[in-house]
Formats: sequence, C-alpha cells, structure tokens
Amino acid sequence: MVINYFFYLLLGFIIIYTEIKRDRYTVIDHLSLFNFFFFLVYVFGPISLIYYGESIVPPDLIYGKFYINKNPFIGFIVFTSYLVFLIGYYWNSPRRFASRFEVEYKLSPQKHIYLVILAYIFLVSIMIVYIKSNGGLARTVANAENFRSGVLIANKPYLVKLFSINSLLLYYSYYQVFLKKNNKLKNIYILFFITSIAIFMIRSALMNSRGFILLTFLGIYIITAIYHKKYFFKIISIVGVFGILFIKYGDPFFRAIPDLFHDGFDAFVMTFEHRIERENLQHHNISSNFLHPIISLGTALSVAGDSVPYRYFQDFWGAVIAIMPNSLIGIKEPRLVQSVITKLLYSLDAPIVLPGMLATFAFSFNILGIYILIFLYGIYGGILSELFRNIYKKNNGFIVLIYAITMGYGYFVFRGSPKNYLLSMFSPIFVMVILLIFSKIYYKKENSK
Repeated sequence: MVINYFFYLLLGFIIIYTEIKRDRYTVIDHLSLFNFFFFLVYVFGPISLIYYGESIVPPDLIYGKFYINKNPFIGFIVFTSYLVFLIGYYWNSPRRFASRFEVEYKLSPQKHIYLVILAYIFLVSIMIVYIKSNGGLARTVANAENFRSGVLIANKPYLVKLFSINSLLLYYSYYQVFLKKNNKLKNIYILFFITSIAIFMIRSALMNSRGFILLTFLGIYIITAIYHKKYFFKIISIVGVFGILFIKYGDPFFRAIPDLFHDGFDAFVMTFEHRIERENLQHHNISSNFLHPIISLGTALSVAGDSVPYRYFQDFWGAVIAIMPNSLIGIKEPRLVQSVITKLLYSLDAPIVLPGMLATFAFSFNILGIYILIFLYGIYGGILSELFRNIYKKNNGFIVLIYAITMGYGYFVFRGSPKNYLLSMFSPIFVMVILLIFSKIYYKKENSK
C-alpha cells in the first residue's frame, strides 16, 4: 500500500508539472482535460481510498471491496500508463501529418443562420416525438431515472442520442451573444440562446443527471476561457463551490422530481429532505463519487483473462452497433463492458457502472491492453490537437465543436465507456460533417508553422 501511495503522489506531481510546463494552442485543450480527469480518478480517488479506507466506498459498490488492494502493482500500472500516454500524445509523425490540414468555412453569416434554424426545428421535433411516445412530459420526466438505469425501456430511445445537439446550439448562441465582437446578428442569437436555455431545462429533467448539468456549466466556462485566453480563477472558485454542493444535493433533488409530478410540491420537498438525510447517514465523502474507476481497474486486473474472459477490444466495435437504432433495424445490442463491471461490483446484470478508461482497457487484454490502447489514445489526442490548432486560427466560431470533442476526449477517462463516448460525439461529428460540406480543406505538403 505504501508503494502504491508513492506512485500516486509521483503521478500527481508529473501531471501538474506537465500541465504547467508544456506548450499549448489554447489555455485549455485536449491534454488539459485529459490531465484533469486522470488526476481526479487515478490520483485523488485512490489516495482518498488509502487515506479514508473502505468506509468511503459507495454502498452500491459493496462487492468492489473484495478487489481493493488485491493487486500490489496497481499504482505502478497507473503511473506507467500515463507515461505511455504521453509518448503517444507527443509522437511527432502523426502530429506533423495532422498539422498540414487547414479548413476554411465558406458559408456567409446570413446563410449560416438558416442552418441554425433548421437545427432548432429538427431538435424540437424529435423531442416532441420522444415525449409524446412516452406518455407526455410529466410521465416521461417521472420515469427518467428508470429509463436511465435500465429498469424501464423508453419508446424511441434512439432519439435521445440527438438531444445533445442542443448543447452545441446553447454554446454557439452563447458565443455569438456574449463573446463575439461586432456581431450584427446578435439579436437573432439572443432569441436562439433563450430557446436553448428552455430546451436545456427540459432536457435536464428528462436526463435526470447531475453530471450533465455540471458539464454544461463547465462547458460555458471553458469556451469563455479559450476565447479570452484567461483562466478566470474567480469563476473557477464559484463553479467549484457550486459543483461540490450540486454533487451533494443533486442526486436527492433529481430523485425527488417524480414526486413533484405525481403528488405535488409538498411531496417533492418531503422526498428531497428524506433523500438528503439518507445520503448523510450512509456516506457522502465527496471523493466517493470518483472511486468507481480505480475500483473497477483493480477488479479488471484481478479477473480479466481468469474468471472473466478477455474482451479483445470488442467494446469498441460493439459500441458502434450499440448506438444504432437497434429497435428499428432489428440488431441485438451486444453486452458491453458496463454490464460486465456492474455485475461484478453491483450484482446486477445491467449497464449501470461506468468502469473508467483504464479498466475498459484492462478488460480487453489486461496490462498489455492498457498499454496498447492508452498509447493509441495518446496518438489520437495529438492528432486532434494539431487539427484544431489550425481550424481555430481560421475561424473562432469552431470553438464550440472544438470544445465538445475536447471534453469528450477528456471525459472518457472518467467514464471509460466506448458506447457513451460515441453517443457524446455523435452530434459534434454530425455537425462537423455538415459544416465541412460548406468548407474548403487544404493539405500543405510542407509544414509552414
């Protein structure tokens, strides 16, 4: 345990040192968010677990206690995996190739408005269809937690994958209203921004997720920081305090929402207070929210290739099948890594627990799977960094798509679900493809950076 503690501390120091010393094209980029989430779940999480002991393990992960500290090399594996990631990220050949691409957007601001309007019409239409097919707004919100946990199956669930378009519209209208200078179309974008806020509130109720709301506010902050090239430490402090309070009270709040629709406001307040009291009696060390990746990693290293067969990277191609509208095309969704880890830690055959990046890699091919996949993930991040460096130079309006893909890249560390990653990337990639249709792409044979 002492040697693991040393490796976690050393890893934390290297992450902080790397973040301070390295060059970057914006104040917050792919590596910034990767480092943030890697520090959170593979430094802060395990150190908290060592310091506080098993008492902070969430009760619903009770079976995970069997795997804690079972692997004496886990700290070393986490530490070296980060070093392998950096080797891939800074490998010069892929970055040099990616840096030669430039994109020039050709559509005028006036014509661009029509694309935005079409996006809103499409988004509102699919939300109406989804809500009506599930019994109306009140019933759909009341069942949101059951839909999310898999207890109930929503009608037309494939439509939910497109709701994330609103996040892009919200960020983009925010950029146009509050960040862009000399905007002649500002009044139109104010209307768009108000529309996106209204849709955001409905979507928050439908998703029943604290993480979604926190990430939305984080997105607004990061986009602002990138645009102004400043960190805004006062805002970070405010968002940090808000985030801690929301982590503590957000889950009781969302679990009480169904009572608001069924039995009224008094029942909502009563359930909310009861949930808070229950949380406080059971546990609520703030670090308990970030323990599932390290517990999942210990579990994966213990069982992968033994009691659980190697998955041989099937979660990646399986994720492609899983995001398809399977109810329409008749393809059965494969059993993915979330179901495997939930069975081990939660004793339920449902895709509830998100394993974190390293556990997903370990289930593929144990330690070798970790090193292979995190090296490739580093290469992928380096390529994205170079591509977006050139795109952002040409058109600041791409800041929204750059942020969305950057956040997905970092957040995968915390979630580790290829399916969830593809779902979060579906709308940004879809929008990116549409915008590239109206763009001219250049490839320079010689790098003139």
